[in-house]
Amino acid sequence: MDPAPSSGGSSSETSSSDASSTGTTATVTPLEPESGDADEFVLGRGQMAGLLLVVVTLITVFAAVAYLTGKGSAAKAPIVITAAPRAVTPAAPPPVPVPEHPTAPPRKSVPLFGTPVAGGRYLQTAAVDKGVAVLLTEGLRARGLEAFASPTATPKIFRVLIGPLPDQTAYLRAKDTMDDLDLPSTAHK
Repeated sequence: MDPAPSSGGSSSETSSSDASSTGTTATVTPLEPESGDADEFVLGRGQMAGLLLVVVTLITVFAAVAYLTGKGSAAKAPIVITAAPRAVTPAAPPPVPVPEHPTAPPRKSVPLFGTPVAGGRYLQTAAVDKGVAVLLTEGLRARGLEAFASPTATPKIFRVLIGPLPDQTAYLRAKDTMDDLDLPSTAHK
């Protein structure tokens, strides 16, 4: 005899007492797949990983094609259609700035690295590592300044110095050149 379901708690107590008094036990039977469930697939971990790999590969291929297409279209010059053809003249090169102070030709081959002479007047423009010191020294020499790199107490740091400057006018000329280049400079003896 099956008890009728109800919303009250007393009927569940009576059903458990009825089942124990009759000696019957309920068994659970697995559900059989319905005829419409035959089209379902069950995928394992390996199959999911393979499917994910294929999806990621397809996304990567589409992204690469889109990138190359965009890059190719950006590289093309825009097409301009004019009513009448005109003679094309090349653009004039920009004017070369002329420094206010004439640059002196290099006097002689001075080594890039050296030690300042005691009592000499110098302008220090930087204290940097060796590679930057070489580049800065060569750039200042190209501007007509007598620059060299001097080692410091720290093994990897070199001071970039201009000089020795023989008199006040040479000092002021070098200082003006450094100001024109927007490079810092400090007097050093």
